[in-house]
Amino acid sequence: MNRTLRLGLLAIMPAFTAACGSDDESDSTDMTPGPAMQQASAETQSVLALTAGYRNWSKFAENPTLKPSPTHNNMQVISYYNDVVGQAIAAKTLPLPNGALIVKENWAAATDAGPMALTIMHKQGADWYWSQVTPDGKVFLDGMGVPLEGKSVPMCVNCHQTNVNDGLRTHDFSM
Repeated sequence: MNRTLRLGLLAIMPAFTAACGSDDESDSTDMTPGPAMQQASAETQSVLALTAGYRNWSKFAENPTLKPSPTHNNMQVISYYNDVVGQAIAAKTLPLPNGALIVKENWAAATDAGPMALTIMHKQGADWYWSQVTPDGKVFLDGMGVPLEGKSVPMCVNCHQTNVNDGLRTHDFSM
């Protein structure tokens, strides 16, 4: 994939969840491509440190290889989870416990050398901490220049706001 196309795809990363957005036209969240990315906050950097070696973690049975994700702009995705999630899967435990960590790689094409972005969900108490970062740890910004990191990222919360399955869309814990 040429560099221009790759950079163009990076620019649209913040618009991933257009398919998940609210039907309420009064929602003022601007999901248009933003100015790109910035240095991650200290909290996101702490979460990123917890993801070291994530490619050695388990993958969800529903997503063991790259597959298109309509809610992630049809990027090719694959998701990894830590032992906390693995124990919850084995026990069919919901909500997921504190420390649950999921890393979703977002690839423009399966033939690329690596992912363009990582979408991270980290369970902190009863809440999810969200971040959308580049593989080198920079945080993407939404169309209003707001970093896609924290507990109330609209594009993440709008898609994962269901109380069913603790907001996870990749794995069904009822099975």
